[in-house]
Amino acid sequence: MEVNYRKTGDAVVLEIDGAIDLYNAPELKENLSKYLEKKKMVIDMGNVTYIDSSGIGVFISTLSALKKSGGALKLVHVGGTVLTVLKMTRLTSFFEIFENEKDALSSFDLVKELV
Repeated sequence: MEVNYRKTGDAVVLEIDGAIDLYNAPELKENLSKYLEKKKMVIDMGNVTYIDSSGIGVFISTLSALKKSGGALKLVHVGGTVLTVLKMTRLTSFFEIFENEKDALSSFDLVKELV
């Protein structure tokens, strides 16, 4: 698994490439925790080939930490087996999932306008 990041305005976009499983979930959690202070996090799942419960746990704990500080986490390009796993576990209603990065980033501004 490889994680690349870039800043876009006041948000951070993390692109994950490869499988997210028990073996690399701790590394992923460490990578995501570095960006919690940004409060606006988009995770591009377009190149994720597999995810297990430990990977899902990392996303749940990251989302919880962000929400506690007034932040949010958005997932983009979720498809294939990853989407199947999220649907089977009924987490598609827990996570905000977008077709593309532009829509995910725009949704941060919509929340700001509503407050």
